[in-house]
Parts: sequence; C-alpha cells; structure tokens
Amino acid sequence: MGIAETDERERSGIFSTAARILSAYRNQHALAAAAEPNFDPARFVWGSDTLYLVAPSHHQAQLAPIVVCLLDQIRQATYARGGNPPPVIFALDEVANIAPLPDLPAIVAEGAGQGLVTLACLQDLHQARARWGRAADGFLTLFAAKLALGGIADRDTLTQLSYLGGSTDVTYRTRNGQGLKGGWSQSIQQRPLFPPERINTMPAGIAYLAHSHYSPLYVSLVPPAPIPRRKTLRELLAPWRRGVARGAAGRASVTHSKEKNHD
Repeated sequence: MGIAETDERERSGIFSTAARILSAYRNQHALAAAAEPNFDPARFVWGSDTLYLVAPSHHQAQLAPIVVCLLDQIRQATYARGGNPPPVIFALDEVANIAPLPDLPAIVAEGAGQGLVTLACLQDLHQARARWGRAADGFLTLFAAKLALGGIADRDTLTQLSYLGGSTDVTYRTRNGQGLKGGWSQSIQQRPLFPPERINTMPAGIAYLAHSHYSPLYVSLVPPAPIPRRKTLRELLAPWRRGVARGAAGRASVTHSKEKNHD
C-alpha cells in the first residue's frame, strides 16, 4: 500500500532495484538447481565438506544476491550450533564483488566467538569503502591478521599498513658552517620500519604480514603445488596404439615365417 502511494519516479526506482536484485532468480541454471535442492545448511556446518561458489566476472553483480543469501543461511546455521564443533571458514575472494555481505563487519567482529572464521580478500581499502562505507575503516582492526601483496596503488591503504608496522628513531648529523667556525648539529626523526613505497614494490612471492598480537614482518609465500597437465586424447590412446602396432607386427612376422616354411 505504501509503494502504491509513492511518487511515480520513486516507485519506478524501487521496482528497478527489486528487479535487479531478483534478476538472478530468473536465471535458468538457478531455477534448475532450485527445482531439487540438495543442500542443507544445518547439516553442512556439522560436516567436513567444502562448498565452492564460483561466478564469472560478468555475472558477479547478478549472482551476488544468491551468494549473499546462501552465506547468510550458513552463518545462521553456524551460530545455532551447540557444543564445541570445528569452526566454519568463509574464504571470500573478491568479497566486495561476489559476496558483498551487508553485515560483514559484524560477522568478522562476532563470528570467531561463535565458530565462524572469515578470510576476506580485497584489492585495497578504497574498494571496501565503496561497498561498506565508513564501516570499512575498521577492517584493519577487525581482522587480526593482515596480509598485503605488492602492487597496491591506493595511497591511504599503503599509509595505514605502514603505520601498523611502527617506526624507529633515526639520528641525522648535519654540518653547519665551514672551517674552524663550523660545527655539527644533530636531529632525531622517526622513520617507518615498513615504508609505504617498499610495501607497494614487494616482489612476487613476498608479502607483508601485520598481526594484532605479533610484530609485523615480511614473509615468503609458499608456491602452490603445480597442477598436473591433463593428457590429450592422442596421449591417452598412445599406449593402446603402440600395443595394436606391436600385435600387428607380430602377426605379420608369424605369417611371413609360415610362408617361408611352406616354400
């Protein structure tokens, strides 16, 4: 009743927003998957299974409402568990795009105490502010461990990461005047232990780790195990073809031997 009485332009905007949010539920693949649901959040949070949610970049905005709804159901089921079960882990890559949970700051703040650990990957804090507003300013406090890779271009992000590393006093001596009348002056200035430009230019395989309970440091990343290359059909059939060739050669040799003996 309230929407029907609103201004026509405002009502049009409301319907457009609702249509955009619900557009994912018109996807044929989503409808087909929902026809016979086989996922129970309450059972999932008690097991040891892993659920992978993957969406191409050009569909992330459309599918984000479905992803957020599913994650929220898992969160509620996790909070409803009793006892001391193993934690549930949210490993959210590109969280601002594919999994923009509106209450992500609250989940990070309270989830660990209720068995839900959140691992969120962002490009920089500017991206987080665009999604969560001023609440994103507390992310460096909410997340106990902060791991940064090289190539960050946002100056504010680099400055805050550098600030977490602390600073040290550096003594500078300056020569004043010339000859016998000259003298030395001394000044102390603070210099960051992890300068922003050094964090920005870290090479591949090196990361900056800042933890709430430990001193920041540079760490070496363990390279992932190589993924075995899938064999082509030609490679899969090669042993069979060699066996066929040897068998044919053997039969030809026996036939030739019999013909020679017959002669």
